[in-house]
Amino acid sequence: PGHVVGLMRNGIRGGDGVFWVTESRDGGKTWTAPRKTNVRSLRYPSPPCLVMCRGKPLLVYADTRMVSVSAVRTTDPAFATWDVEHRIECYRYREDGKSIKDGSYPSAVEIAPGELLIVDYEIRADGHVIAAYRVRIPER
Repeated sequence: PGHVVGLMRNGIRGGDGVFWVTESRDGGKTWTAPRKTNVRSLRYPSPPCLVMCRGKPLLVYADTRMVSVSAVRTTDPAFATWDVEHRIECYRYREDGKSIKDGSYPSAVEIAPGELLIVDYEIRADGHVIAAYRVRIPER
């Protein structure tokens, strides 16, 4: 109770795309100084989404913005070290791996054990859409 975790992007021009974590133990009244994680988003990072999957934290993020969305797990109680070596690719916006014009702000919720619904916006040459993807996260 009262423990809130925030993961955020570094929006500073020329930043390295690494996500940062901060925590509150008093329901959001005070926060720790942000700490770097080992998760990096490429091409203009968008905000990550922290979701519980099978009762464990899962970070859903645009690993390469406007190209693909992935997820990573952690067992680190400080939420700073994630298993990036076993990144789970959730989807690519285009089968050929090329980027769309804009997008990549994925939000996720677990709709059944190990199954996520990820909602995102996509701006493509042929129009704008709000898209939903059902993604199965494999058990370890």
